[in-house]
Amino acid sequence: MMEDMFGAKHIPGVREGLMYSTEGMVDRIKAALDARKDKDFVILVRTDALSAKEPAQKMEERIMAYTQAGADALFVAGGSLQEVPRLTKMTNKPFMAVTTNVPLAEQVKNEVVLGSISVPLVGLAAGAVHKALGELKKTGIIEEMKERSLPSDVMAALLRSAEAAEIAKKYNAFRL
Repeated sequence: MMEDMFGAKHIPGVREGLMYSTEGMVDRIKAALDARKDKDFVILVRTDALSAKEPAQKMEERIMAYTQAGADALFVAGGSLQEVPRLTKMTNKPFMAVTTNVPLAEQVKNEVVLGSISVPLVGLAAGAVHKALGELKKTGIIEEMKERSLPSDVMAALLRSAEAAEIAKKYNAFRL
C-alpha cells in the first residue's frame, strides 16, 4: 500500500494533514509500477485527502489521477463504505475499506474487495497478552497456556520455520 500522507501519520500533532502533491504521488506510483517484478503484486494506493480535510472533489481528483497512473486498487481513508460502489464505478478499480464491525454481506453489497480490520486485531492480541500477563502477575502462572495458544504446527507454518531452517543450513548459520 502506498499512501499520499507524508511522514508519520496517525500520530496526533505530528505532520497531520501534510500530503504529497497529486503529481508527486503519480510519480511514486509510476516508480512502483516500473519496479514491480511479479505481475501478481498489487499496487494499492491510499489517499488521506478526506482525513487531511481536503474537499471530496479533491479526493476524487486524486483517485482519478492515481487510477490513470496505473494503481491496481484504491483506498480512501475516512471515506464511507456506502461511497465505495460509486467510486468503484468512477475509477473501474477495486476498493479497500475499513470494515471493523461490518458484516461480510454488507461489505460484498458495497463492493469492498479488501476489508481492513488490522487495528482491532492488534487490539485483540494485545488484550490477550495483557490479560495473560496480569494473570501471571497475580497468580504466578498462566492457566490454560496450551489451550489459549496456537498449536505449534500452525505457529511454525505462520513463521515459515522450515523455510528459515533451510536457509540457515544453506548459509551455515549454526556454525560457530
